[in-house]
Amino acid sequence: MLTFFAIVLISFFVLGIISTLLYIPRIKYFRYAFKPVPKLKNDKTLHFGIIIPARNEFGTIQGLMKSLEQQTYNKSNFDLYIIVADKNDPTVEYIHANYPDCQVLIDPDQKSKANALDFAFQHILKSNKKYDAYIIVDADDILDKDFLLEMNNACASNADIIAPRKRIKNIFDKNPKSRTLFSNCSGLINALNDDLGNRYRDQHGIVDNICGQGMLVSDRIIKKFGGWKFETLAEDFELKAIAILEGYTTLYYPYAILYGEEPTSLGQTINRRTRWLTGAMQCFFKYTKRIKKIIHPKGKPVNKSAFEYSYIIIPVVLITVFAVLGTLCGIIGAIVYGAMHNPMWYW
Repeated sequence: MLTFFAIVLISFFVLGIISTLLYIPRIKYFRYAFKPVPKLKNDKTLHFGIIIPARNEFGTIQGLMKSLEQQTYNKSNFDLYIIVADKNDPTVEYIHANYPDCQVLIDPDQKSKANALDFAFQHILKSNKKYDAYIIVDADDILDKDFLLEMNNACASNADIIAPRKRIKNIFDKNPKSRTLFSNCSGLINALNDDLGNRYRDQHGIVDNICGQGMLVSDRIIKKFGGWKFETLAEDFELKAIAILEGYTTLYYPYAILYGEEPTSLGQTINRRTRWLTGAMQCFFKYTKRIKKIIHPKGKPVNKSAFEYSYIIIPVVLITVFAVLGTLCGIIGAIVYGAMHNPMWYW
C-alpha cells in the first residue's frame, strides 16, 4: 500500500512539473505588457450603435447612462439601444423620462444575453439606420469619458473586433463591502487576459482573447451573419473562433477604458467562472475540429491563432486534473491508513 501511494505521489509531481513546463512558453507573452502601445488617431468620425442588454438592471444602469452623458465623443455620432424583457421593467420608464432619444427594445422571449443582442441587431438591420460598428456594453459598466473617442481612434487600425481595457468598477463604490478580496482577485483576470496576453497577440498577428464587455464589432460581421448568431454561454469566446475561421482581425486598445463590476463573494465568483468555462467548453466542442484543420495550411506558415486556440488550454487543464487526482488520492490514502490504524494517515 505504501509503495502504491508513493508511486501516485511521485507521478503527481512529475506530471505537475510537465504541465508547468508546457505553460512556460506563455511567459514570453508577459514581457509585452511592459512595452508601450502606440496611440492611434482616426481622421474619420464613425457612427456607432451602442447595444445594452438590460434585463432587470434598473439598479445598475443609471451609472452607465451618466457615463454615456459625459462622453467627449459627439453625441450625434452614436445611438443607444437598450434591451429589456418586460415592458413593466422600471428601466423602461427611467429611460423614457431621462433619455428620450434612446431606443428601448422589449424582447419578452429572450432566454440569454445572446438572444437579446440578436433581437436588437434584427431590429437595426430592418431599419434604415446605418452604423460603421457596434459596441456591446453591459448595463452595470461605467465608461471613461473618452471611451467612445478612443474607440473611434482604435478603428484607424481597421480591426474588425476591438477590445477595451477593463478596470474594476467596485473601487468607486463608497460601500466597503463592494470591494473585497474576491472582487480584487477576479479583476486580475483582465490584466492576465489583456496586458499579459493580448498585447503579445496583437504584435504577432494572433486573434485576441475577446471579452464581451465594451467590445466593438464591425458592421460587416453583423451583416455577414445576419445578426448576432453566437449563442454559447461564452459568446465572446465563440466570436474568437469565428474570427479565426473567417479571417477577421482583432485589437486590444488600452486607451479606451471601461470599468466593470466584479463579484464580491466566493459563490458569485465560482458561478461566473463556471458559466465562462461551460461556454468555453461548448466552443471547443463546436469549433476545435474545424480550427485544427487550418493550423497547417498547404504552402503557408502555421496559423498561430488556430494553434493557440486548439492547444493553449491543455497545460491549464492538465494542472487542474492532476491537482484534483492528487487530492483524491491523498483523501483515499488517509482513509485507508486510518482504517489500518497506521499513523501515516495523518501525513
